[in-house]
Amino acid sequence: MPGAGARVRQRSLRVTRVVATLTLCICSNAHAKRPAPHPQAPAEQAPAASGAAATPVPDSLASWEWVRNWLTLSIQQDLVFHSKLQSACSAGSPYLCFNAAKTPTELMASGAAPGGNQISSSGALVGTLRFLIGFDRVVNPHLSLGVRLGSVISGKALTQPQESPVLALHGEARLAIWVGRNVFSRAGFRPYLLLSGGVAEADGKITVDYQLQGDPRIYKLDAWKRSGHTFVSPGLGFQAAFTKHGGPLAEFRYMQFLSPSVPVLGLQLGYSVGF
Repeated sequence: MPGAGARVRQRSLRVTRVVATLTLCICSNAHAKRPAPHPQAPAEQAPAASGAAATPVPDSLASWEWVRNWLTLSIQQDLVFHSKLQSACSAGSPYLCFNAAKTPTELMASGAAPGGNQISSSGALVGTLRFLIGFDRVVNPHLSLGVRLGSVISGKALTQPQESPVLALHGEARLAIWVGRNVFSRAGFRPYLLLSGGVAEADGKITVDYQLQGDPRIYKLDAWKRSGHTFVSPGLGFQAAFTKHGGPLAEFRYMQFLSPSVPVLGLQLGYSVGF
């Protein structure tokens, strides 16, 4: 039988083991229940510097910056087409001829020497010159509608007293299709196509050399051609916009006058201001 001292040592050893086991369990439970650390929140972005570039405005918002109304002042030079024609200064001709004294002169078709009363070549010659003022309204990024009013300032045809006077008034309605992206919200090159129609008159003259049979002398007559008073006109042009509010423009168009039919080229220079 072990002594009392041995029994006391055994009890102390058991107590020590129990205490150690309990301590280990308590530590393990405490570690398991410890909450996981929160992920570090991303650092707040510093506010943009006051001098930083602004975010570009989307194209869909650029319409608020369109310059929609335009005033235009321009000068147009007409080039009137002439065709080869026999008996140019005789009855039935589309031309009315005048001598150096500006007296109407009509020649007998049978009285002229061969080749002595004709327009011998075709081409376009300088005709009427007109001043125009216009207003256009931009209705979407690629389309404008407008009007032109003006007057012939030089190149009017000579007329006989019984004839109707030259129509100096010019009036037209027009639409233009503009090529490019947001052309009315910025400076730059602005090409366009146009279609117009209205009332006006274009006149042109050509010199006719005539010679009478049996007369060696050659006389000169001014043969005037007058157009009808209505026209249709396709064309093209461009504006060099120094700012989005305006710049010079140039326009080239074909004008077909009706009753009588006269083809004309219109060369136009002007300046447009937007607001």
